[in-house]
Amino acid sequence: MKRVLISAGIIILLLILTIIAITSSKRKFRYNPYEPFKGLTLDNVKSVLIVREGDSLRLLREDGRWWVIKDNKKFLADSAMIKKRLKNILVARGSVASRNPQKFEVFGIDTTNQKYFLFEDNKGKKYGPYYLGKTGQDFMSQYVRVDNMKEILLIDVHLGPYLITETASWRVRRVFGISEEKIVQIIFEDSLGKVILTRNDTIWDVVGLDSVPPQKNINNMVHTISSLYVSAFGDTLESSKCGFDKPYFSLTITALDGKKEIATVGKLADKYRYCVRVSSRDELLLIGKGVIDRVCNFFRKKGQDEENR
Repeated sequence: MKRVLISAGIIILLLILTIIAITSSKRKFRYNPYEPFKGLTLDNVKSVLIVREGDSLRLLREDGRWWVIKDNKKFLADSAMIKKRLKNILVARGSVASRNPQKFEVFGIDTTNQKYFLFEDNKGKKYGPYYLGKTGQDFMSQYVRVDNMKEILLIDVHLGPYLITETASWRVRRVFGISEEKIVQIIFEDSLGKVILTRNDTIWDVVGLDSVPPQKNINNMVHTISSLYVSAFGDTLESSKCGFDKPYFSLTITALDGKKEIATVGKLADKYRYCVRVSSRDELLLIGKGVIDRVCNFFRKKGQDEENR
């Protein structure tokens, strides 16, 4: 009896393993026969044209940095974010969903709807257009037609979230390019003078304040400054009207390697945001009033900043 049970258990186990192998094989066959982005890599993609219903922008890589171009205007793009998104896109695999042109519209594929990506590599070779159709039933896949291909593919990547033609979604949102751990000095300057924070091993030395804040408070402020975030871009603003001739204050950040970045805070662009200009960027930034005032109040006693403003 014991042998019978053992034999039955072995047979059941073998059946389970066989079913798993067959299922895995079918899944592999279904999702891996096509590589729609074959030939493109993170290293050789030079540009990406994104078109969505009459609106478009272009991502361009030059000298190792990514830029976003729209309406003949060129802005610094978030290279790390673009690499992450490209990495997710280029690994896509797919299978044929239909070879019947009459059914293409069922999958939302219509080359006249102008929703597509067009890639170009560093040798000038173009890939696409990749026309986007409906999202798969699992909401993690996408129906795609590549150029004039006679098949509709179902790929295992949802491309819809990357079909973005607004420049703000691709641009650098962090104000400073120097990370917190690399900052060795911060100089706050306004019409009242300077306050200098200098890193001395794990301690911050302070010059220019009557009373030195606790190190914990200084560390928190260094973190706040290093992680300042752009709330919007002032592309329609005129620099001459932003109050940079009589700034609210400026911050000079120095890195371990000697690199410096200077942020100049002008006047309020509206009730909620200040105009800010950064030395390393050729664009106007808008940063929230709350965080800007918090930085100023750390270096100046209450009332001093109001007088300075």
